[in-house]
Amino acid sequence: ENESKLVVFFIRGSDDLQEIKAQNACNALELVDASEEELEKAGLVAGFIGFVGLKDIDFYIDFELENEKQMIMGANEKDYHLIGIDVVNLNKDRFKDLIEVKEGDCCAKCGAKLKQSKGIEVGHIFKL
Repeated sequence: ENESKLVVFFIRGSDDLQEIKAQNACNALELVDASEEELEKAGLVAGFIGFVGLKDIDFYIDFELENEKQMIMGANEKDYHLIGIDVVNLNKDRFKDLIEVKEGDCCAKCGAKLKQSKGIEVGHIFKL
């Protein structure tokens, strides 16, 4: 209840974090961006955060990155990145659906390319 903790989400640089999915991943009621001071206190530097060597901080990785090889990620130190990282041997609970779906992404069920179109809501039925 009023508990606050730092959580890190890892997604591809070309994707956007979907806030509701992120909240559900860590069972949070609300997500607030960490301040520079909070990151510094945790020993993290924005733009250079990676899960290798990340201690005592909860983190989640988008499931699309599971089993990826030869990735580049932050080294948890300013101006340094790690190269050739394989996303394997991590607890399966770390992998969650975290990204905002966009046109051209593949459907998680059938693999077809997704298309976006506008729609309207015609009505709502409520039981009173």
